Amino acid sequence: MPPEQDPLEISRPLLRFKQSSLKVRLRQVQRTCWRMKRVVITGTSTGIGYASVEVLLHRGFRVFGSVRNKEDADRLQREF
Repeated sequence: MPPEQDPLEISRPLLRFKQSSLKVRLRQVQRTCWRMKRVVITGTSTGIGYASVEVLLHRGFRVFGSVRNKEDADRLQREF
């Protein structure tokens, strides 16, 4: 009569397969998210909106912002 096999020993290869497939999927999602780094910020001429633009541009996002007047838009284009 064969000795009983530990259920954990049976499931280990399956767990390894699931972990490796999850790692592959995670890499695919990360690549997709990298391409999707776009953000819209309102009120970008001063304050928190301006600071957010600085941080997000530094982190590689493409930022779309709104301002109230043309002078602010021109100034922001020169600065960033």
